[in-house]
Amino acid sequence: MDNWQDDLTGFWEKAWDVLAYGAAHAGSTARLCALATVGPDGGAEARTVALRNVDPTARMLGITTDRRTPKASELVANPRATLLFWVPEHNLQIRARVMIELSHTPEAQGFLDAIPERARSVFRVEPVPGSSIADADDYRHGTQDHFAQITASLREMDLVWLGTPRHRRAVYGVEGDWGGQWISP
Repeated sequence: MDNWQDDLTGFWEKAWDVLAYGAAHAGSTARLCALATVGPDGGAEARTVALRNVDPTARMLGITTDRRTPKASELVANPRATLLFWVPEHNLQIRARVMIELSHTPEAQGFLDAIPERARSVFRVEPVPGSSIADADDYRHGTQDHFAQITASLREMDLVWLGTPRHRRAVYGVEGDWGGQWISP
């Protein structure tokens, strides 16, 4: 669809196509996104994470983390978060407001097994990520995985297309039964 940004259905479908491509292709600009959480002091925290899987039917996005990290603690304390994607080749911003569930059960192991070994090694870093170290290289990769699967259940998706001559913006949410509503960009 060449003019996907001109109707609510096309806009919604394009966003999911872009996200699915990002999850499946490591080099995609939609692979990495910012994850924003509420920090322990109530302030905003943000970091880059990798999108690992997408389920448009269930409206779910999957990412991963080391379960010992501050982000994991923040998400346990307050499971509301936002994922922000910028996809320059489509001039598309995707802001996904989500509820998070962390899992490090044996069922999540299959999810970890699908991640390439180079990427899996980040779940074995010692000391705990975020710990002070004496030198830049004063850490190692241990043998135990500290993996957690993060399942992000979509609550609202805000899409912005920064095209010319006019921008487009629409919001889709559980409150509106996912029908979509144009809003001012």
